[in-house]
Amino acid sequence: MKQDKEMYPEGGYGWIIVIASSLSSFVTLSIIQSFGMVLKVTFSESNLTATQISLIISMNGAFGMLMGPLIGLMQKSCGCRKAAFLAAFLTTTGIILTSFSHNFASFVFFHGVITSLGLHSAESTQRLAINTYFREKRSLVTGFILTFAGLAPILVPQLFRFLLKVYTSHQTALIYAGISAHLFISAMLLQPVQKHRKNYQMIEFNPKQVSHWSKFDFDLLKDPVFDNIILGLSLVTFAEMSFTLLLPFILYDSGLNMDQVAIFLSILGLADLVSRFASPCVGHWLKKSSRFMFATSIVIVTIVKTVFIFCKNYNTLLAIAVVLGCAKGLRKVYMWLVVPDYVPLEKLPTASGIDLFLRGVCILTGGALVGVLRDATGSYVVSILAMNGVMLVTLLLWTGEAIIIRCKNKF
Repeated sequence: MKQDKEMYPEGGYGWIIVIASSLSSFVTLSIIQSFGMVLKVTFSESNLTATQISLIISMNGAFGMLMGPLIGLMQKSCGCRKAAFLAAFLTTTGIILTSFSHNFASFVFFHGVITSLGLHSAESTQRLAINTYFREKRSLVTGFILTFAGLAPILVPQLFRFLLKVYTSHQTALIYAGISAHLFISAMLLQPVQKHRKNYQMIEFNPKQVSHWSKFDFDLLKDPVFDNIILGLSLVTFAEMSFTLLLPFILYDSGLNMDQVAIFLSILGLADLVSRFASPCVGHWLKKSSRFMFATSIVIVTIVKTVFIFCKNYNTLLAIAVVLGCAKGLRKVYMWLVVPDYVPLEKLPTASGIDLFLRGVCILTGGALVGVLRDATGSYVVSILAMNGVMLVTLLLWTGEAIIIRCKNKF
């Protein structure tokens, strides 16, 4: 316990890191959840098919994750601040170039590759920075960060709604690139934790050591529990990110107009916001692990999305948005905590890199299937059911692990 207090400041400059991470999360979440409103118009003008749209969206969700091991290596060798500056440059540049795109290939490269790498580098780096400053307060701090970030899905859809009525989709994207440039401010605020805690020397990495795979902590993969954790997280991430990124397209496909889509997304974001604030308190009160709370969110999300498929009434859809938002907030908070709660700090960059890579593989391979199913069936119903099935696989894997461990403990 004394060692933990020496290693983790649990405050001080850590609160500046919280502000930096909150700003970064606001920007990245707004792009992930709401930028589809702009892309929907741009893609329609470019006459892209549902399969092509799914590939672009999947690449955006997956490529940065596939580069997870590289991101982890960069964090270990360069530190969080330099990694965050690079992430800010890639994200802003990617959106600017996307605003000038007019064909499938350019969308794939600029939005699916460059922007994706920037987004996931920013999220991973900020998460690592928070985990170096906090341990005991980690869940509460995460809840605060994600609560602030949760303002993005509420405010940004209304911003896009206004901008798209005044400007073209390309001009709107360019305007939002300026907002994304605030990631540079977030990066500037990051400082190594050893500057703020005399008794704590942050983990240093020799470039010669980093070049050896054996020093990159891949022995984590020998741990079956860790493997099961990241596999489950990857499957859920694929299902949830695919649904989140495609949600504006699904709503448009259901016959909703732009104003209705914006209202739906804002209500979803408001419920998500409240849930992010309350979730750490609920978990602390129930005294349940991060993994248990995450699994609970999976159950709720799966049930609600199944009901969503068969709902045609707009007012009922708005009620579903409330419940879905609450479940998504719960999932997001504890998804940040599952791996850090299991893996020691010195192995966290590698663990996060492996985790991101596997998530990227799942999103890229499964994302294309979503578009194919949409083109083949004429709707997203089968795609949503398939995503729900993937989430249930995680529950089966984790439940099986719990049963096996319990049986071993008895004998």
